[in-house]
Amino acid sequence: MRRRELASVLALCSVLALRPAPNAGDDVAVQLRSAKVDERLAAVESIRKDGAKDAESLLRGALKDADWEVVEKAAGALAERGTAASADALGKIALDAPARRLRLAAARAMAKLDPAAAAAAFVRGAKLDSPGAIATFAKGTRQPAQILAIDAMANTVDLCGDPVRTAMAAAVSDKEDAYIRSLAAVGLSVFPADERAKRLKACLEDEYSEVACTALDAVRARPEAALLPVLVEALVRKDLRRVVERHLLDALVAQLAAAPADGRAELAKPLLDTLKSAKGPARVRAVRAVGRCAAKPAGDAPAGLAADAATEALAPLAKETDEATRAAALHALAQVGSDASLAAVATAAREDKVARVRDVALRGLLSARGIQDPATREVVNALANDAVAEVREDALVALGSPDAKGAVELLAEKLKDPAWEVVVAAAVALGRTRDPAAQVPLETLLASKDWKVASAGLAGLGQLRQKAAVARLIEGLRSKSATARMTSLDQLRRLTPDKVGAKEQSWKDWWQKKSATFEFPAPPKKGDAERDDDLASAWADLDVLCFQGRFEKVEKLLDALKIVHRDTKTGALEDAGVTPFGVVVVSCAGDALPPDLEQLRWFVHAGGLLVCSCKAFVNQAAEIRHGFVRQLTNKGDALDLVAVDACRVDEVSATVFREATRPRFALVDAPMIDVVDAERVDALVDSAECESEWDGGTLFATWTIGHGRVVACASHLDAPGLVCQQAPPMKDTPDRMGFALDSMDYGYADLRAIPAEIWKSGNKSADEARDLGPIRYVSGLVRRHRRAQE
Repeated sequence: MRRRELASVLALCSVLALRPAPNAGDDVAVQLRSAKVDERLAAVESIRKDGAKDAESLLRGALKDADWEVVEKAAGALAERGTAASADALGKIALDAPARRLRLAAARAMAKLDPAAAAAAFVRGAKLDSPGAIATFAKGTRQPAQILAIDAMANTVDLCGDPVRTAMAAAVSDKEDAYIRSLAAVGLSVFPADERAKRLKACLEDEYSEVACTALDAVRARPEAALLPVLVEALVRKDLRRVVERHLLDALVAQLAAAPADGRAELAKPLLDTLKSAKGPARVRAVRAVGRCAAKPAGDAPAGLAADAATEALAPLAKETDEATRAAALHALAQVGSDASLAAVATAAREDKVARVRDVALRGLLSARGIQDPATREVVNALANDAVAEVREDALVALGSPDAKGAVELLAEKLKDPAWEVVVAAAVALGRTRDPAAQVPLETLLASKDWKVASAGLAGLGQLRQKAAVARLIEGLRSKSATARMTSLDQLRRLTPDKVGAKEQSWKDWWQKKSATFEFPAPPKKGDAERDDDLASAWADLDVLCFQGRFEKVEKLLDALKIVHRDTKTGALEDAGVTPFGVVVVSCAGDALPPDLEQLRWFVHAGGLLVCSCKAFVNQAAEIRHGFVRQLTNKGDALDLVAVDACRVDEVSATVFREATRPRFALVDAPMIDVVDAERVDALVDSAECESEWDGGTLFATWTIGHGRVVACASHLDAPGLVCQQAPPMKDTPDRMGFALDSMDYGYADLRAIPAEIWKSGNKSADEARDLGPIRYVSGLVRRHRRAQE
């Protein structure tokens, strides 16, 4: 390089070295103007985390972003990086935004930055001293301005404090509007301790379940030992409703768990005392409460009630004369899970005179310890010879595991049981032992003239995973029974990804080529080939049979979701055939003839998952075996749109009850589910609003029968979504997007996935923006069931 050129380069380097570095604020300012939403979100997060020049001004600008997620994140970032100067901008969103999650994010940010201004704005907007103000609507949404202000006020009482107390007192005691009372009940913590207890008691005595449930959820979120007596008093009320009871038990568990360890025993005394003083249903509720409080939570956290104290109180009730009390006590003792409590459960499983109670005890033991526990195995072996077929069946189902060593001989004996349900349970259980010794007993069933028995033999052989059984499955393809043929075909297809036809000869040819080197595929690992946001993956490779109904077209929904399925209808199920490790989805109304029900009973007992929507739960789910659920007939069928809650937080509920979304389920002339056997039926989704209006609030429930499972859903699976008749008026894009975000299972990415021109059209958006909440929840249950079966 020439000397002159070198000098020029050095000079340029000196200039660049002296030039000030680009300001971080300049970079994020550019990012905030990006056409890409992800970049704008990243910019907001960068400001929240690291700050920037003019951070507050930049974030206030982001509050005007066209993408709602950017707006929500900017509000949250302002809560950390802003000052009182941003209160007005946040207040406009808090009281006018078209989606509740936007409003609450802005309200909390405003209340944190300027509590006095927030309190003044929310109290002024609530207008609780101005009758008729509810007719005024917010600018950004077609909802009453007063409602939005009360919602903002109640959800910021921890930040606003005393200035909102008077207005909160007026709202929570509003005599005209239960919805206002339910909104305000979120903020009970604003009142002093004595007044808070009185307000809580008033909420629990409210005739509307949503008021009581909201108050209980508030107490659960902010536990306080002083409120425990109010909760215990409410627990033994004569007229306590089922959904309120569920929220009440959750609140009781939270109070005891949050109390100091050395004071829990004293706090729990009033609850334990109710076991002696309460009678009838109130006593049963108290028993359930003790079991819940003494159940060890996940992780290392201790239970709120000591196992010894709970067992001492519950064990005598396992011998009560009242059947309901005994069953509840045994279920509670199994939840406690200590050696002493399970010993009482084991004794009752053998000795109780009522079959249902013995079955509750058996299920509790298996849930607590599993079949590999020697003491539990001894009880199971004894109950395999129970006088009642239902108990024998559940005992044999438990033996269907590789952990049940040496079970083949006992199971083989039960292949001659007089009850076909027991024979089916034994056959499938033999296959699930994976013991080669099970093949010969199973092959003896194949010659039976009873299709239920022969098909059970094929189901067992398919589960056995023995090469010698493959030829028997191929022979099953020539069976007269469609169910036997479909069972063989389904099991054969699980052996290989190869595309083989349905004919016997096709599989003979395949087996002749593959048998010498064939190895059974490894069971899929949890999460393999599935994503929570991909509904079709939950159903992939399953035999899905859609039972068409008069009032719902689930088959079209499955088509839209690209879920492969077969279709059948009333009177045609016998010809279609069922497979014991598949899924049958029954559309409303699910009218079934006796031959249809016979097929479905076998299907469930053998291991299938039966999902029934709306009226189909009455016509099919409840008919598989009586005594689990029934139709609640107090007020007839429901026509409504109700907010729903998950009865438990787990991987299934997390797919629907996401972030700030509280789904609303449409009830279209829906029969209400009445849970008859709370010890053997799990309520999954319920609604306090529905309970207030229709006397029943359980909307999703599930229970096991034999190797299979039944799911009952009060709503349609093909939900009406934006065109629901009971939905609020929706005339423009913000209305539709706000409803989807707040009341359907939509996140921000889901909103963006639908083009803007679609949202502008009422008809187009109704077609494209489907409410997938119910079917998404069912898909989660399908995932869980297939994992259990595999």
